[in-house]
Amino acid sequence: MENQDLVAELNEDNQLMSKEKKDLRYTAEEWKKIASEKATEFGDRAKVQLESTKKDLDVFQASAEDYVKKNPVASVAIAAGVGFVLGLLSGRK
Repeated sequence: MENQDLVAELNEDNQLMSKEKKDLRYTAEEWKKIASEKATEFGDRAKVQLESTKKDLDVFQASAEDYVKKNPVASVAIAAGVGFVLGLLSGRK
């Protein structure tokens, strides 16, 4: 009778493990689906942010070009000053 009880217990354990395996597989598939959805959502938000940044840079570029056209001497002086400072900083060791 002990062998029959042991076999029955092993069968129950096997069924339990089979169910848990299915549950884990389902959980893994759910996590994969959630991760995929989040990645898509992140990609969409990144595209929107990229477009917004491009527009901002276009506005900044137009503004900078307008400033340079209106103030050429000041622009050259600023560029020379920035170049001088960068040269000093990069020359130090």
